[in-house]
Amino acid sequence: MNKVYLGKIINTHGIKGELKLLSNFEYLDLVLKPNFKLYINKQEYLLTSFRYHQEYILIKINNWDNINDVLFLKGLDVYINRDDLNLNKHEYLLYDLYDMTVMEEEKIIGKVKEVLEGKKYNYIRISYQNKSFLVPLIDNYIIDVNIEKKIIYIRNSQSFIDLGK
Repeated sequence: MNKVYLGKIINTHGIKGELKLLSNFEYLDLVLKPNFKLYINKQEYLLTSFRYHQEYILIKINNWDNINDVLFLKGLDVYINRDDLNLNKHEYLLYDLYDMTVMEEEKIIGKVKEVLEGKKYNYIRISYQNKSFLVPLIDNYIIDVNIEKKIIYIRNSQSFIDLGK
């Protein structure tokens, strides 16, 4: 089973068993469903309900309705099974991009060393010949992300790096 980090339970909320989950996971819409499986300390739990509250997601698990049932989960990390997301061939998680080779046409541009989440766009930091540069993850630059081959195909690289062409 391929576990993916979803977020952290930072506290309880009220007395009815709600937990404050802090998460910036990119596919929350696929996870926040009744009976979705969550993993905390290698134990499986079922998501009973959720609602947004300020910058948190308030979740209930296993139909627990009492704060005393969930106190032991405070401060723990929450994971999901990647296969439960049912991503299609062209969907990927941001952490999949780490260490991928970046190519433009037939030329290797470098490797992804970091993924940065921005307010408007996400970016990849590419390392090339002791230099690094950022590429926004938008259609103007990204042609394809091939997860199986671990290659990102880009275009318009001349706008952010001099490749000696």
